[in-house]
Amino acid sequence: MQDVHSETDNRKRYMYLVSGMVMLLFLGLIYAWSIFRAPLGAEYGWSVSQLSLTFTISIIAFCLGIYSAGRLLRKARPRAMFMISAALVFVGFVGTSRMSPGNDMSLLMLYIFYGAFVGTGVGFGYNTIISTVNRWFRDRLGFASGSMMMAFGLGGIVLGTTVSEMISRIGLHDTFIVLAITTTAAMLAGAVILKAPAITDVKVAVAEGAGYSPKEMMKTPFFWYFFIWGAVVTSAGLMVINSAVPIALAFGGFAVLGLLESIFNGTGRVVFGSLFDKIKERSLTIHAVALVIGGASLVAATYTDSLVIVIFGMLVVGLVYGGTPAFTSTIAHDYFGKKYYPENFSIMSFILIPGALIGPMVSGYLVDKSGDYTTTFIAVLILALVAALLNTAFRIAGKKVKPVDEGQ
Repeated sequence: MQDVHSETDNRKRYMYLVSGMVMLLFLGLIYAWSIFRAPLGAEYGWSVSQLSLTFTISIIAFCLGIYSAGRLLRKARPRAMFMISAALVFVGFVGTSRMSPGNDMSLLMLYIFYGAFVGTGVGFGYNTIISTVNRWFRDRLGFASGSMMMAFGLGGIVLGTTVSEMISRIGLHDTFIVLAITTTAAMLAGAVILKAPAITDVKVAVAEGAGYSPKEMMKTPFFWYFFIWGAVVTSAGLMVINSAVPIALAFGGFAVLGLLESIFNGTGRVVFGSLFDKIKERSLTIHAVALVIGGASLVAATYTDSLVIVIFGMLVVGLVYGGTPAFTSTIAHDYFGKKYYPENFSIMSFILIPGALIGPMVSGYLVDKSGDYTTTFIAVLILALVAALLNTAFRIAGKKVKPVDEGQ
């Protein structure tokens, strides 16, 4: 595909990519919920289930924010969307900081401000950043999407240590104030720096006007095969990722191995995004085979009691899980076109919700019943095999989706 940008724009786009990655690094703190859970439980006496509901609310709000941004991006400029994202995150963190142990409404405030406001604000920013930067990378969409999603996935790791240290030094409430200021500053800086490319080429203008509407997309069997596939892969991945540290400890390892799981999760977004750029659908086959290998390794580890094998399986599953959002972005673009890309991408991103509900819930139930991770690992392998079948199904259905961007 010939790049239609000028040489100046070609240099600029990498600056925009880096800017988007920095913004997503801050927004990725939403995945650092575990950092806040222990100190909140100690200060307020809330149960694990009460605190876990906060993360569930934030993920649902995150998806709704992605969808709302997708709807608005066709009419509003990215700068306005960044402002909305910054405002929601700021109100969310400041509102959370106003909780107090003596206030009976504090738990509700946590759900509303951290769960709903921060989650929605992160979703707004996430879709706006990815949709805006991707328009500069039509020739390397998988790489750009994967790089930004890697930054988002690693946000909790890169900044998590700093946040944890802040909590111990200045307390929870002042930490939330600092996060409100720094995250908002990052979003406002991005609002000044990031710009969408001007449509100056006839071919690009035609391509920008082509695409499946959300309703048309959702009428295709391909969309539903992909959506179910994504939910299955996400469920399998979260069964492992959600319990990475306890699994490592159960096999005689160290808690730091859970950190490696998160790193591989972030790396998988670039690896599979770049693979899709180069080999397209064949990257999906590699992804499917890798998940089966990861699941089989976890099952084998339970019968050999091998730390090495279980860590290998965990890292492979983390890598595959990370590739799923990169595929979501590129497939929404390549199969359904640019015109409605922000909306279609947001709808396809809803695969996170069933995954976030099913994976941890099923894993927790199985561990409670069996007392170990054997049945959980078997469930991961079963889901991997189901995902491989669905992978084949949606690839076949994808051949029936009429191309919309052939004019590029």
